[in-house]
Amino acid sequence: MAVDEKLGRLINKVRSKVRSFKWTDDDGEEFEIQFARLTLNDCIELDQETGRNIFAELAEGTGGESRTSLFRTFSWELQRKVAFKSLRKVYPQITETEVGEIISAMPQDVFWAALAFALWGAGPEVPTAPSPAAATTRSSGGTSGSQSSSRRTRATS
Repeated sequence: MAVDEKLGRLINKVRSKVRSFKWTDDDGEEFEIQFARLTLNDCIELDQETGRNIFAELAEGTGGESRTSLFRTFSWELQRKVAFKSLRKVYPQITETEVGEIISAMPQDVFWAALAFALWGAGPEVPTAPSPAAATTRSSGGTSGSQSSSRRTRATS
């Protein structure tokens, strides 16, 4: 490898098509799930399904703000569709109902990190508090930012 070992690991991580996300629930049980990166074709399908051109929004950015601020504009339904497309690549038999149940059980910060990876393959700063809309729509089974930020969370490749 032409670059040093640490930089090589970073390059491999960025090129990764699947990443594991782990968390510990309130009972101390650890969970791990893998999300896959979405392709341009996946984003085009989402545009056709939802009328929202996520790929163009990601490319345009948000006027200097972090791309994660786009999540604040995503409805719960759109977040679920992104998660479903990503998880379906790793778990072909998974259903939309199962995806909804899984992401409702995930701490908000882990879920946002997984969405960030699925959409652009990087791990930008991830808000630990849900948006007001997400807080009301994810209230059943979800976690608030203060609860999830106290949990041990990590993303691995």
